[in-house]
Amino acid sequence: MVNKSGTRRKLAELSRLPTNNRYGIPLVRKQLIDPDGIDLISFTDICPVSKTETLINRVKGVHFFIDDDRFHAVVEGPDKYVDKLRPYRFVLTPDVSQYADLPLCWQITAVEQNRTCGAIWQQNGLVVIPTVSWGSRDSYSVSFLGIEKGSIVAVATYGCRKREKAFLDGYKAMLEAIEPCAVICYGAPFDGMEGTIFEVDPMASRKVDRNGR
Repeated sequence: MVNKSGTRRKLAELSRLPTNNRYGIPLVRKQLIDPDGIDLISFTDICPVSKTETLINRVKGVHFFIDDDRFHAVVEGPDKYVDKLRPYRFVLTPDVSQYADLPLCWQITAVEQNRTCGAIWQQNGLVVIPTVSWGSRDSYSVSFLGIEKGSIVAVATYGCRKREKAFLDGYKAMLEAIEPCAVICYGAPFDGMEGTIFEVDPMASRKVDRNGR
């Protein structure tokens, strides 16, 4: 049975968000930060709203390079997490999985969920950097929508070693479509990745200091 009230809320939510494409995928506007020496913290490691986050962690950006089920609730209600994310320097949009063997309609939904979170968080005053991923070659036509040209973007090579060529093919298409001014790379960059790249060590991002001020 269709949840009509939920569908109406979703449509009302999307109607308030900017878009620049025929699919109605929300637009994450360009926001620039200094990515030199950048640090990230996993969404699973951020501080509860009831506690005060340490200064050493507040200068980090929040990433979602984790299993989808760890942030399912965020995708379903991104507005509910604004206060929890607000203490941090910036937020990456959720890395909703786009597998090459998924139907294109599912991949479009993954892109929409990613950008919807980002657009809502921007409307609530958060600094947002879009995470970009892709699946099959067919997904290229939608995977790079909803991001302003010249933006900083984030990608993840971590866990992609077995499909390096497919990653590089999509990465090249992304550079042509978005022309990012910088790329935050979660994991070691592959040979052949072009652009201004700032690497983040996945292991270092899991080292969380709760004793600093």
